[in-house]
Amino acid sequence: MPSGIIVNTGIIVKRGFNICYKPPRSKIIKFASIIGKNMKRTALIAAMLLLVTIAAAAAGKANIKFESTSYDFGNIKASGGPVTAVYEFKNTGDAPLVIVNVTNGGCGCTKPDYPKEPVKPGMRGVINIHFNPAGRRGELNRQVKVKTNGATKTVALTFSGVIIP
Repeated sequence: MPSGIIVNTGIIVKRGFNICYKPPRSKIIKFASIIGKNMKRTALIAAMLLLVTIAAAAAGKANIKFESTSYDFGNIKASGGPVTAVYEFKNTGDAPLVIVNVTNGGCGCTKPDYPKEPVKPGMRGVINIHFNPAGRRGELNRQVKVKTNGATKTVALTFSGVIIP
């Protein structure tokens, strides 16, 4: 009997003392050919995805490398006006580096300034973090996060100091 699913009812046949079920041949759907086609299609799709993944991995990636990720202002006067932390970096990857965003550290007293254009491989750039100590006092420990398209998606930059009234 062929493998498959019976779409229509068949005939019950009596052969001697045995009763057998005989499905009509025209109403059987052959699973072997359907499964074979689907398996081939699935294997082809899997192979194509693998090739695309390998090609993407072989394509260049940007990479941001900072000279230093921390900055110490030391003692700063609250009435002395804004101060700036300077973070120099280099694109050590082999694709253009895009700085997507730099957070402001959670308050309006911190304002980041960063390159808006892609940084070419091997080139350097600067991120400036401007901090206004007005109305603050005591120890200062802040962090901003740099989001990029590079291999390292997020880098934390910290700055610290003591605000003197």
